[in-house]
Amino acid sequence: MVVYLAAMAVHAVTATVVVAVPMILVLPGRVPTWLRIICAALVLGIALFVVPFNRVRTTSRLELRRADAPTLFGLIDEVARETGAPAIDSVSISADFNASYSARGVRRQRQLGIGMALWSVLDAQERLALITHELGHAVNGDLRNTVVVHRALVTLSRWRQLFTPTPRDRWESAGHHSPAEGLVGLVEAVVLPVVLFPFAALTGAFSAALDVIANRDGQRREYYADELAARVAGSTAAIQLTEMLLLADFCQESLIRTARFHRDLDPWQTLRGAVLGVPPTELERLRWNARQTLGRIDSTHPPTQLRADLLRGRPAREPRIVVSAATAETIERELHAAKKHSIDELRYALGT
Repeated sequence: MVVYLAAMAVHAVTATVVVAVPMILVLPGRVPTWLRIICAALVLGIALFVVPFNRVRTTSRLELRRADAPTLFGLIDEVARETGAPAIDSVSISADFNASYSARGVRRQRQLGIGMALWSVLDAQERLALITHELGHAVNGDLRNTVVVHRALVTLSRWRQLFTPTPRDRWESAGHHSPAEGLVGLVEAVVLPVVLFPFAALTGAFSAALDVIANRDGQRREYYADELAARVAGSTAAIQLTEMLLLADFCQESLIRTARFHRDLDPWQTLRGAVLGVPPTELERLRWNARQTLGRIDSTHPPTQLRADLLRGRPAREPRIVVSAATAETIERELHAAKKHSIDELRYALGT
C-alpha cells in the first residue's frame, strides 16, 4: 500500500506539471503572449521527457509469434495453464545470459524474453523451469511489473536526470572562446548545480526509497517464482537452473570469445561444452563464494545461492510437466533462425 501511495503521489505531481502549469502559463496576463507560449512549450517538452509513454524503441531482439514457433508456444501455454499465468503474446530472443517477463503498452502485450546464452546451457527440463520462473512473475504480484509502480520509478529516474546538470567542458581551449562563452560555462559549472541541487536531491531520495521498498518486495516474489518452477519442472531442474546463474560471467566471456575469434564454430554448442567442462570443485567454490556474499536490500534479486539452498531445503518435488526429447528437438529447430540472428547481432555489436 505504501508503494502504491508513493507511486500515485509521483504521478499526481507529474500530472500537475503536464496539465496545470502550461494552462497557467497561457492564461491572459501582463506577461507577453509570445513569452507565455515559449514557457508553455518548454514545460510541455519537459513533461514529454519525464512521462514514460510507450515510445517506439529500436532493438536487436528478434520477436517470435505463435506461427513462428508453435511447439515452443504450446509448451509456454501448458505452463501458463498449470500456474494460472496469462497467455504470452510474443517471445523475444537475444544473445544475453538472461530471461525476462514483461507486459508492455496500453493493451498489456505480454512478452517472454529468452537469452540464448542461458537457454543453450540448460537441458530440456531446466528450460521448462526457466519458462515457469518467468511466467511466475505474471501471477506472484510483483509490484515492479505493475503499471503504476513501474512508471513511477521511470518518471522519478527521468526527473533526477533532468535536475542533474552535466556541464560541458568549456575550459580545455579557453583561448579560443569569447568572454561570453566563458561566462556561460561558469554558470553551467557553478551556478546551475547550486540551483538544481535541492530538486535533484529530493527526487533522488524519493526514487531511492521507492526503489528499496519495491525491490525488497520483488526479492520475495523471486523466491515464489522459484517455488513455482520447482512445482512445475521438479526440484532438481529448478535447483540446477538457479545454480547455473553462478556461471553467468564465465558463460558471457566464453560466448564473446567464441563469437569474436572462432567464427567457424557453433557458439551455442561450444558454450554448452564449456559449461559441461567446468569441474565440480569450481562449482563448489562458486557456491561457497555466493554464500559469503550478503545481498543488499535494494538488489533486484536475492543472492543466487540462497535461492538454491532454499529450494534444496524444501521437500523434493516431482515434475508436473515433463518435456519429451521430441518436443525439445522440435523447439530447437524452431529457434534455429533466432539463434543465428542473435549471434549475428552480437558479432555486429563486437565489431566483427
